[in-house]
Amino acid sequence: MAKNKDGIMASSSAMVNRMDSGPYVAPEINTTSCRDTTNRIQFGITLLVAVAHGILSIISFLETLKLTNETAKYEKGVFYVSMELCVPDSVVIDQDGTSATTNSSECNTLKWLIYACSAGLIFSAVSSFCFAWIGSMVRIGKGPFKIKSATTVGFFIIIVLLQTGISTVALAEQYRAWLKAYEPIAVELEFVVKPYCNIMFLFITAGSALFTSVLIFMDITFFACCRRKEKVNDEIV
Repeated sequence: MAKNKDGIMASSSAMVNRMDSGPYVAPEINTTSCRDTTNRIQFGITLLVAVAHGILSIISFLETLKLTNETAKYEKGVFYVSMELCVPDSVVIDQDGTSATTNSSECNTLKWLIYACSAGLIFSAVSSFCFAWIGSMVRIGKGPFKIKSATTVGFFIIIVLLQTGISTVALAEQYRAWLKAYEPIAVELEFVVKPYCNIMFLFITAGSALFTSVLIFMDITFFACCRRKEKVNDEIV
């Protein structure tokens, strides 16, 4: 407060004007609650898709195990093709002007490659269920998980889902190529070629893995940014 009389009168006038204008109103802050209806719907959709993908992964895991059958078999006009790698019946090698021919018909089932894809499907199912659990705990504020740890786990789950989707597509596409190789023989001998497992189901599971990873990325990114804005707005208020 100023020492002179005019200063005192001016200060008093300012206080009177502020009182006449009514109570002080803080400036409005545009906030978006991380728990409003839109955000809950978005997380609910991601949660349902993640759980559905986990169930699909378990079923696809059981389907891939059917590919480990040792040999192909023929039953009642249907020829079931196994996924195996065979040495050609005849191999001609021409080196330094000399030729050699080897005859072999040995085949080996690609069990280890199939088991690798099957393991990826199990990891994908576990990751999906973990996201559903951790994400729910973080949003209701319970459990040992915080936003940063949940975000880190979310990105790790995305990597697992992407790897599973790519490997599952590769396995299904390669097996479909095996089936197409038998089609000319099937037409000539008039029998039907069928796979041991449901290939289309594998493609659907791979697609759900990629779709789930996109939804999880959107969810953890949006939720982390939303909570950060809420924290800043709380500090301002």
